[in-house]
Amino acid sequence: MKQRQSRILLTILLATCAPLAFAQTDEHDPDSDDGATEELRKNFVGGFIGGAHEGRDNGSVLGLVYERLLSESFGIGVIAEHTYGDFDFSVFAVPFVYRTGPWRLFIAPGVEDSEHGTESLWRLGAGYAFEAGTLEVVPELSVDFVDGEKVFVLGVVIAKGF
Repeated sequence: MKQRQSRILLTILLATCAPLAFAQTDEHDPDSDDGATEELRKNFVGGFIGGAHEGRDNGSVLGLVYERLLSESFGIGVIAEHTYGDFDFSVFAVPFVYRTGPWRLFIAPGVEDSEHGTESLWRLGAGYAFEAGTLEVVPELSVDFVDGEKVFVLGVVIAKGF
């Protein structure tokens, strides 16, 4: 039953964000010398690796992230993560991202799904993006507020924009 609820939630999250990923964008770079239309990267897909800490418990975190830029400063996306170790739970969330230069600030409502049940959560986080060729490397620190407790998540996102 728990896996079924997680799959339904993930399907809803993907169905919400997928149309944005395939929407057509025609943007013109006003600083361009030749006046040609330049396609800006609006979609980012990546992997997350890191660790989670709550009290004396620690875990390793693996996840997938997707973000669609709605403007130069704002984006929306999907986070799907699983934590192993002292913990065993999955997180599914929808981040609302504010970008200012290389900084990424976000708030993400979502759910934590574990053997003890499904709890709602709020994730607050920040990251700093570095460009590495065609990739974006974003060290990130987040705090999950779940059932009156705080879980700290520290890691790095390696994403590809398209």
